[in-house]
Amino acid sequence: MNEKILKKLHIVQEKVPSYMKKEGFNKAFNYSYTSDKQLKAVFQPLFREAGILFKIDVVDQKVDNNGGKMSLTTITMKYFFMDCESGETIEGTFCSQGTDSGDKGIFKAITGGIKYILSSIFLIPAGDDPEEDEEVKPATVAMAVNANSSERKALIKEASALLKQIKTLDLKLYNRVIENKHPSDNELKLMIASMKSASIRSIQQQSQ
Repeated sequence: MNEKILKKLHIVQEKVPSYMKKEGFNKAFNYSYTSDKQLKAVFQPLFREAGILFKIDVVDQKVDNNGGKMSLTTITMKYFFMDCESGETIEGTFCSQGTDSGDKGIFKAITGGIKYILSSIFLIPAGDDPEEDEEVKPATVAMAVNANSSERKALIKEASALLKQIKTLDLKLYNRVIENKHPSDNELKLMIASMKSASIRSIQQQSQ
């Protein structure tokens, strides 16, 4: 019944923080997040002390660029908690997504998946509730990113205004936008075009 590894994981759970302040910050869209580095810094010493190895395997991968420059990578990953002493293993399966204009989509999906698995299994509240209605502050965002670029300020303001609206229309597109933490001007223009198209499609569907 995996009694030994369950006891070790329970000890780990007792030692993880009851709350983890989000140390990462996305300047483009003005929101904080729990960073990969931050989470690993918490779990690495706890797993080492308990004699537990954490491992993931990507068992399926799909890339969809929808004819644009931004690609959405969807993966299915298996994760394993392994007890180095008893050999007992607990495993599970999780699906994750990552968006990137290059070839880093799979790495973003893996990182996001690991963060969600660890924070969910060990019940670490970090304020990253996907159902929470976030408030976007376009003016603050624009000033934070580049105060010397009026064009970029305008792009950030327009993208931020569309972002909250698109969350209720196309959650998949919304996730693709916010996962790009440092978009270039061209990527911002593509995001804006995609969000506008989604809004138009929604209006057309409602009028039919």
